[in-house]
Amino acid sequence: MTLNFLKIFITLSFGCVIHGARTPKISTNTMEGYGHGLDTSPFVEVGNKLYHFGQNKASWFRASLICRSLGGNLASIDNSNELRLISEHLRTTCRTDRSYWISGSNLQGGGGFFCYNTGERMTFADWAPGKPKNATGKDHCVNLMFTNNKFQMNDEDCNQSDYYICEAEQPTNVMVSVF
Repeated sequence: MTLNFLKIFITLSFGCVIHGARTPKISTNTMEGYGHGLDTSPFVEVGNKLYHFGQNKASWFRASLICRSLGGNLASIDNSNELRLISEHLRTTCRTDRSYWISGSNLQGGGGFFCYNTGERMTFADWAPGKPKNATGKDHCVNLMFTNNKFQMNDEDCNQSDYYICEAEQPTNVMVSVF
């Protein structure tokens, strides 16, 4: 994006020199987020974040690649309110008999679960009763499963095929004014 801005600036400056005009003044504004009504598909707004709820099953590794190909990552759930909003969305628009991969894993070893997309330790977890327990000896990735009338976190074999939730960063829009 910076390279494109530089190309525009050089082009405008060069054009003004050729025509003997003064160098234009350029002003930029950066806006976080997006205007409502803009197409964000395949992501939908839930709360103040953008998510894609995958409708095909994939392993945790494949789901991560799919999310990256869409411009996001597997979702990292930061707090109980975010989990509540995602759960409400899943209950009203998706099915509750499915499990959904999210970013957490303990593949790196050393204890604890980490968010794959940030590399940081998961600071929030609402585990299903008795979880995590690594029941198969291969349960190193985190999914959301419907239990106790809500979605909660579960450790599962990363090679199992589940649905998935991708999260996209809020876009940054740059507005350039030339005068």
